[in-house]
Amino acid sequence: MKKIIVVFFVAVVAAFAGYGIHLFQPSTKLSDLVLANVEALALDETLPPVTITCGQNEGACWMRENLCMIGEYTGYSCAFSGDPMFNCSSPCK
Repeated sequence: MKKIIVVFFVAVVAAFAGYGIHLFQPSTKLSDLVLANVEALALDETLPPVTITCGQNEGACWMRENLCMIGEYTGYSCAFSGDPMFNCSSPCK
């Protein structure tokens, strides 16, 4: 019985301590500018679709592949990837 009373007392003290800490936490107020920026970012903006045309030997849809040498210049040759996220230009044709 004595252990139950001690546990109950510790729980009550911990609850009051936690509530006291919560009350004295500084509250952060957001400025009107910050709130306007958050609202602007939350708006659904539909952008026009972007069409990426793959290049013939380099450019979009090409990625770096093998090391090549042109005179004193060392570069990479471009290999077709088909993925428009890649872009490669090279003096090695």
